[in-house]
Amino acid sequence: TALLDAADLAERAELVILPALRAGLVVLADRYACTPMARAIARGVDQAWLEEIHGTLPVPDAVLFLDLDAETALARRAGELDAYEAGMDQGLAEDVRASYRLFGARLAATFEANVARWGLTRIGAGGTVDEVAAQLAVASERLLAARMPGTRPA
Repeated sequence: TALLDAADLAERAELVILPALRAGLVVLADRYACTPMARAIARGVDQAWLEEIHGTLPVPDAVLFLDLDAETALARRAGELDAYEAGMDQGLAEDVRASYRLFGARLAATFEANVARWGLTRIGAGGTVDEVAAQLAVASERLLAARMPGTRPA
C-alpha cells in the first residue's frame, strides 16, 4: 500500500502540483506526504525507505497538522468506520472502534515524533468547525504574508 500511495502522490505532483507551482499559483493539498507516511510507519514500514520513495515530491512551504484525539474523531464520525483507517489489518483489536483508538494512538505517536522533522505546524482540531477554520485561516494568512511582500497577516 505504501508504494501505491507514493506512486499516486508522485503522479498527482507531476500532473497537478508542479504545473500549478510553475504557473505561480498557491497549492493547498489535503493529506500530502505526511499522512500516507505516518500511516505506513504506524504499520511498521521503515521510515527511511518511505522518505526515500517520497523524496522526489516538492517540499511544502508549510504543513498544517490538524491534531485531534481518537475519541473526538470517533464521536464526529458518521456511519461505519473504514477497516483500513481503523488499522484492522494490524490485529490490534477485534472491534473496529477499539482498533481505531489503538491505531489512532500509533498515528498520534508517529506524528508527534516527526513534528520537527516534517515541519508540522500543529492546529488544535478539538474545537468547533468555526474555531478550527479560524485557526487555519490565521496560519494560512501568516504563511501567505511571509511569501507575498506587501500583505499583512490578520
